[in-house]
Amino acid sequence: MQSAVRPLEFAVDSPFWTAEELQDFSTHTGRGRVLHVRTGAAEDTPAEDCLRGAGYMIGRLPITRSPSALPLAAATFGPDLIYVTLDQPLPLCLGALELLATDPKTKEVPLVALVGEYAPSGIIDEAYARTGCDFFRLGATEVELLARTHLLVRLGHSHYATNGDGAAWPQAPAANHPVGGQIDSKDPVTQVFTPAYLRERLSTEAARAHRYGRPLSVLAVHAPSAADRDAIACRVARRLAGSIRDVDLVARYTRDTFVMLLPETDEEGVEVLRHRIDKGLASEGIGAKVGAASLGSGEPDTAAYSGSALVNAALARAYSG
Repeated sequence: MQSAVRPLEFAVDSPFWTAEELQDFSTHTGRGRVLHVRTGAAEDTPAEDCLRGAGYMIGRLPITRSPSALPLAAATFGPDLIYVTLDQPLPLCLGALELLATDPKTKEVPLVALVGEYAPSGIIDEAYARTGCDFFRLGATEVELLARTHLLVRLGHSHYATNGDGAAWPQAPAANHPVGGQIDSKDPVTQVFTPAYLRERLSTEAARAHRYGRPLSVLAVHAPSAADRDAIACRVARRLAGSIRDVDLVARYTRDTFVMLLPETDEEGVEVLRHRIDKGLASEGIGAKVGAASLGSGEPDTAAYSGSALVNAALARAYSG
């Protein structure tokens, strides 16, 4: 009795898929929102044209605004996937990539660095060390681009497609809407400043301190119980905010760590504040370690002379204290 099921017929004339077959496989991608972050002019790129032709909604975000505004601008578009082209100037592009990879508004969205065929050697190593992101070589075929995009968009849907109660997120304005130029400066839970705003102010204050020879200090507060308990985080934030002057700044650096930026405060002044905060948190029953650092202070080989080094020194003392 002959089987009713016909055997599969294999093409014997070529062991390779034809271009038409590959195109047929790769264009049934559904719809998604893909954001392209890059420097340069506003005209479409071949990658954007390819993705738009496959049915994706494409947003374009130029790296021309204040870097700290990028995560908010990206979030207004509600992307399922973010591509960042690593182009000149490379430091600006790497900074944007790192910010998008670490900011709470975008760090859960799949992030891919688009690297040119003739990118400098080591650029992928540096970008990966700073962000741990995925990579895609410009110059690859459209089929490869569509296949990668389709996979990552499906992953990205888990971040922006639904909120906690299963309802769809509201449609957001385009990424280049004027709201994208605003800096999302406040942490929504504690209402102190965000890490992005801290970074912006830190560079400004460090430059001013160097230019005019003025003191600058940083205080870091590590409170492990704030990581999973918003009520504790708010109590820590209130205590810190109530201890500073108008010119100072408190930011929630991570879920369990706060950083205070203290212009015009020298090593002696920050030590007094450190003791006062340590004592105040202990009186509330909040376990915390406090670390301080001042610009240019410490051993000659380890003294902090940049804003980022200043924060790192204070964090190291808070975490090891």
